[in-house]
Amino acid sequence: MSIATIALLSALALAAPEADGAVTPIEGANPILMGGAACELPILWRIAEVDPRFGISEEQAAQAVRRAGMLWESAASQILMFQESSDGIPIRFVYDERQEAAEARREQMSLIDERLVAIEEAEARLRALDSQLARRRIVHDTRFASFQDRLASHQEIVEYWNQRGGAPPDEVIRIRENEEELNAERLAANEAAEEVNAAVDELNRATDELNRQIQDTNRARAELEEQFPAMRVQSGQYYESRSGLGRFTLSRELEIRIFHFESDEHLSLVIAHELGHAIGIEHTGVDGSLMAEASVAGPDQAAPRLHPADLEALRAVCPEM
Repeated sequence: MSIATIALLSALALAAPEADGAVTPIEGANPILMGGAACELPILWRIAEVDPRFGISEEQAAQAVRRAGMLWESAASQILMFQESSDGIPIRFVYDERQEAAEARREQMSLIDERLVAIEEAEARLRALDSQLARRRIVHDTRFASFQDRLASHQEIVEYWNQRGGAPPDEVIRIRENEEELNAERLAANEAAEEVNAAVDELNRATDELNRQIQDTNRARAELEEQFPAMRVQSGQYYESRSGLGRFTLSRELEIRIFHFESDEHLSLVIAHELGHAIGIEHTGVDGSLMAEASVAGPDQAAPRLHPADLEALRAVCPEM
């Protein structure tokens, strides 16, 4: 009996994002195709089992398989007849520590995202406070400069009349009125200064709070990276078991297993990869191709597409296409 096992490895599943949002893949062993027939079309399939812990229904799983099949068909510009059938290859969604860890990481990353939103809001408030403080300082500095000019002018007038032994009654009245206006202006300037100082205190408190939030978020990211270090995760598997005598195959069992996916797009990629193996395609060895041994995928992954290397591999096993 010979057993062939083909696995799609997702290089980012539990990887921590770097500063630019990229993910660092970790090198690992290469699964080897040990058997399998080429260009086995049509590919018949059926949803055999979906662990409810994945949070998707059997119909949603079936829709994902249909999308994956259409990915091959649209790229090949012809119908490859990926058909749902009770006699088809069973597809099982097997929930284990891989998906559990991915979900735990996503949950913690969601909390970090909430903190990042709070940081953005705090930064916006800080900018508003800083702008408000700048305006208050301009008003205060302008009023204070005007007050100093008027005070200096008043003191010159007082000094002038003092040197002459006193001012006439009318001038005394004007001097006293001017002193009252200066005292009122001094009080207003002091109030403005207090407002500026209060705004400075508020700005300092907001800055301290923002720095605390940033430190907490950086700490949470470091803990997340430590808890979920970068590693390769086997997201799917095409399993083939044969029994026979010599060149003759007496029985053959096929199965596709899905262990882990980060998003609907990632699930389509994983299934499409395993369907490629069901057709008879081996790994292309070309980074970025659907049939590459490892793929960089995550919650924000774009819709998967076939690479020219995938089409070349398809035509190699199906020359009539």
